[in-house]
Amino acid sequence: MRLATWNINSIRARADRAVAFLERLGYEADRRARVDMVVHLVRADLDTGDAIRQLARQGIAVRRATVDDVPAVAEMARTTFGPAWGDEVVDTARFDPPSLFVALDGDRNRGRVVSFAAYDVAGPARFGPTGTDPEYRTRGIGGVLLKECLRALRDRGEVTAEISWAGPIGFYARGVGARISRAYWTFRKELAEW
Repeated sequence: MRLATWNINSIRARADRAVAFLERLGYEADRRARVDMVVHLVRADLDTGDAIRQLARQGIAVRRATVDDVPAVAEMARTTFGPAWGDEVVDTARFDPPSLFVALDGDRNRGRVVSFAAYDVAGPARFGPTGTDPEYRTRGIGGVLLKECLRALRDRGEVTAEISWAGPIGFYARGVGARISRAYWTFRKELAEW
């Protein structure tokens, strides 16, 4: 009897020996590329002043999250995007200050969390996860949070940053001049019951 359990491995699509090895072991690739993108922080326009003022006129406050903010942001991430996203937000609290920016509707300190963006969770100078409540999309909030995170990285001396499993690609390319740096496939194999 076989279980409906899947073992998932992601590898760079151009790693031909690794792909061949996994295929010999019975893994199947979905042939759908996921990508990382690189941003050259020195060249990127990371100014957010006007956009933050415009959002403030709409009642949206943007700021770096505090440790006290992390539980509410993690809950928003979990309920809107899934458990793994919430766990990654929680992980930002290991940094001082947290590697997390937040957008709040209403009061700057107690408003409703409507968007977040994190960095350094998946490794140094790596952006993500990030997400905006669907009700608040198309207002430019995500772009502002992206730039706030990237500026924090640049201010600490980073020259480049990676955007992990980026999407939508056009958003990052237009917003900060990001370019695709790696592509991945996901391999799956049904495992037998023990």
